Amino acid sequence: MRISAQRLCKHFGGPYVVRDFTYDFAAGSRTAIAGPNGSGKSTLLRLLSGLLLPTSGETSFSESGNPVDMDQLYSQVSLCGPYTEMVEELTGAEAVVLHAKLRGFRQNTSIEALWERIGWARRITKQPIKTYSSGMKQRLRLAVTLASTGRALLLDEPTSNLDAAGVEWYEHLLTDWCDNRTLIIASNESRDFVACGEKITAAAWCSS
Repeated sequence: MRISAQRLCKHFGGPYVVRDFTYDFAAGSRTAIAGPNGSGKSTLLRLLSGLLLPTSGETSFSESGNPVDMDQLYSQVSLCGPYTEMVEELTGAEAVVLHAKLRGFRQNTSIEALWERIGWARRITKQPIKTYSSGMKQRLRLAVTLASTGRALLLDEPTSNLDAAGVEWYEHLLTDWCDNRTLIIASNESRDFVACGEKITAAAWCSS
């Protein structure tokens, strides 16, 4: 999927968080968005996902040269961040089944294959998500996001709350499941950018 941003601006009643951001993310590209805390990375990523409307400017999406219907955008763009909410009263197993029904999983990825990839004992999948540690929740978020059928993957601080083993798991997951999809990763940790060939810095959207 190609994502094109034209002069994106966003403020929430005060100073601009994102100002005059223009960039063309080619289909299949892998791009890092790097900047310090508070620089507006998360806001920019949400604008690029189409889930947050800009104050001005435009984000457009296309697949093989054809515009993507905004009504179908939810099934084509997957956003994952530490703030991504899950229904914590559901068990892990119930949440994965719900996600599979709403979003679908990539070819050759079954629910069983997803749990095998996460590597948890079966008893853990039957526990409510509210009992999971922050690292377990992040693993679950990343797994269902990369397992989805979306043609664009937008990850915000993907290794947040992960220990060393979790970071290594994330790197392998990207290698095996990213395929040729468009990947955009926002973070201030260089380890998150292991799969990225291009980098955008805060100067691109924080200019006065």
